[in-house]
Amino acid sequence: MLSAFKAQAIHELKPKDKSKVESLLAYGDRLLVGLNTGALRIYRVNEERTPPEYDGATHENGESGQPIPAKVKAVELLREEEKFSKRPVQQLAIVKEANLLVSLSDGYISLHDLQTYQLVERLEQTRNATCFAVTSNVIKDPDTNIPSLVSRLAVGVKRRLMYWTWQDMELSSDVEDTGLEAAVKSLTWLTATKIVVGMDAGFSVLDIESKEVANVNKPPQGELEGVRFAAVSSSGMGYMGMGSWVPKPMATRLSDDEILLAKDVNTLFAGADGRPLEKRQIPWSLAPKL
Repeated sequence: MLSAFKAQAIHELKPKDKSKVESLLAYGDRLLVGLNTGALRIYRVNEERTPPEYDGATHENGESGQPIPAKVKAVELLREEEKFSKRPVQQLAIVKEANLLVSLSDGYISLHDLQTYQLVERLEQTRNATCFAVTSNVIKDPDTNIPSLVSRLAVGVKRRLMYWTWQDMELSSDVEDTGLEAAVKSLTWLTATKIVVGMDAGFSVLDIESKEVANVNKPPQGELEGVRFAAVSSSGMGYMGMGSWVPKPMATRLSDDEILLAKDVNTLFAGADGRPLEKRQIPWSLAPKL
């Protein structure tokens, strides 16, 4: 099995704590944890260690004795917002330049102050939202050639993709909307204008400016010519009618022109145009999880 790093536990909830972790967000030395109770916990990650203490013994060569390991917690709870939401906090992200924390809970997207964690606005248009994604990019104005910082929030609502735009910290009043072929299950920004949409029907790459949609197909191999990647299992059996058992489509951006797609134990490297790249599939023995 592929092993790129060694996982290490840094914190464990107390036995009396019946909460369950639903979402995580790390930025700087902060770790935000969304719970199934609707609470938000803010931790500080202690990366640096204090200088070691010594046992006081002196060896014949004059060197100090054995160091005593310093007891420093990997993470330290700073505060807890118990009334952050009334429902489980399913997803978290930030729009840093606008000083906003974005959350998905109870089927709505909400914006919170990043310093106080207080609710700023609930986006009522996002009722029944299933997922969202945030991106920030420096974009030059085509007329003046002056660069500006542009952030976009994309939200999947049933078979629609909605997106909001901040330009130099100012939120645009225009909310754009694009219809899709199936319910949105996952979203991953590939570039400032292209987003990868994961659905039960497969993956598509949407250009939000031109509205062009490119379906991601499997590499052409005989009968698989033109077959959508992730629309069927590796055995050829369709996922249709299997309800909640259907694995969630996942994607991670590798560069502006390359993305890795995954569904169940199947993976595919694809380009910004949605075409598969000539790279070997990662041999997962178990389906990866977010």
